[in-house]
Amino acid sequence: MIKGRVVVMWCVLLLSPSLFAREVWVVRFSALGRTIGCHQAGWLGDVQFFRQDGTGTVRLVGISGQVPQGTPDTINLPFLQVFSLALRGPAWAPIDFDATYALWALHLDVPDGTVIEGRDVVSDNDICNPGNVLHGPTVKASMPVISALTPAQQPQVKLGTDIGATPARQNVMVYNGGDQTAHAMIEVRRGCDTSLADSRTVTVPPNTIIQVGGLSTVVDGDCPVGQALPFVRYTVITVDQPSFSIVSTLSEERLASDIIPVLGLSVQ
Repeated sequence: MIKGRVVVMWCVLLLSPSLFAREVWVVRFSALGRTIGCHQAGWLGDVQFFRQDGTGTVRLVGISGQVPQGTPDTINLPFLQVFSLALRGPAWAPIDFDATYALWALHLDVPDGTVIEGRDVVSDNDICNPGNVLHGPTVKASMPVISALTPAQQPQVKLGTDIGATPARQNVMVYNGGDQTAHAMIEVRRGCDTSLADSRTVTVPPNTIIQVGGLSTVVDGDCPVGQALPFVRYTVITVDQPSFSIVSTLSEERLASDIIPVLGLSVQ
């Protein structure tokens, strides 16, 4: 009789929706960018959640950097509502957070049935009127949600790290999820013939995310006939620790306003 009750209890636990969850990694950031007159670009990384099957609880597994003391480790998601971590969530930011420039990774345990979007929001802020944020045009691009770290030494190939024929530059985020300092090789290549446009070798401390900026996408010479279009670029990141990486490609030759660039982001 006792054995039967134990079996029933385990069945109830296994079928409980709150116990079904998955690990994800997302990137958040805050930065102030280009300034022209009273206009300044503000960059904000947000994460949004949506539950369409009852409520659910997101658990914080870790933050890149040091977690502030007293940080709550769970949030309860409402039913059929968009939940913005930047606007409604706890301050899941590292202890050395600086609004002028900060970049960090969140490791989360998210209940199944939860839709997640990472967001890169670029706003035109009126700095002549303090507090007048989101005064002008605002653009947005989706950011990858990482479902697993890439094993050490496995190349991470990011296709489509161009924004068409518009001249552009790249920023590459690299997160080291290992317990030792990582060495990362970044290569920007042309799709039609694998020609190298730019490369960098960087080190990343454990449980840290960095951004390597200003990689060129320019390659001289013609493409072979019948291969990929000449402006197609891809980027390869190889890290000797478990990791993830994200490539953003942007140009300031075409602007949505005086200060907001056209964005192109790779998909993980």
